[in-house]
Amino acid sequence: MRLAETFRAGVAILGAAIFLSGCGGGFDLPNSSPTSRQEEPERTDLLRPGDHVSIIFSRNPPKNHEERIKDDGTITPPDISQATPVPAAGKTRAELERDLQERYNKYYRNLTLVVQTESRYFYVDGEVRNPNRHPYAGEMTVTKALAVAGGVTDFAKRGKVQLTRVNGQRITVDYDKALRKPELDPPVYPGDRIYVPRRRI
Repeated sequence: MRLAETFRAGVAILGAAIFLSGCGGGFDLPNSSPTSRQEEPERTDLLRPGDHVSIIFSRNPPKNHEERIKDDGTITPPDISQATPVPAAGKTRAELERDLQERYNKYYRNLTLVVQTESRYFYVDGEVRNPNRHPYAGEMTVTKALAVAGGVTDFAKRGKVQLTRVNGQRITVDYDKALRKPELDPPVYPGDRIYVPRRRI
């Protein structure tokens, strides 16, 4: 009898230990509430068909080259594209430059190149001191763009700044909160439009 009672007690203790270890975080339980993921804004700093591209070489050959990206998204730079055109659309200027440099390094020593594209702009209108189109220099946010435009006026409705992207997406930005919290200061891409409405007096 004592042996049986001891066995039953041991089983009970073991079961309790397993139960407590499970409740105490010893097992990874699946998260039943999936986190929401914000959609990334459309990348408007990427090259597109029709964009003008210039390739400047450090020495000749090859000769400097200019062309517009074809409808199929490719370009045909000299000496390396006779067999296979080079994909350009969907890349940033820096990515295309790096890709071309790697390709030319297979044929030329000590050759460097620079890829140049047409100037791109963003637009600021409304209650700012310099409403206009402004050259896009990269790494731009709404508050930086408004600073480039001379800052907002005393009549600006600072909590309702409107950012409109090329694809039609609209984002409302609270200017004062964005100044304090970078995560509330969305990026600005070429072609984006920022409008600062006028507050009611």
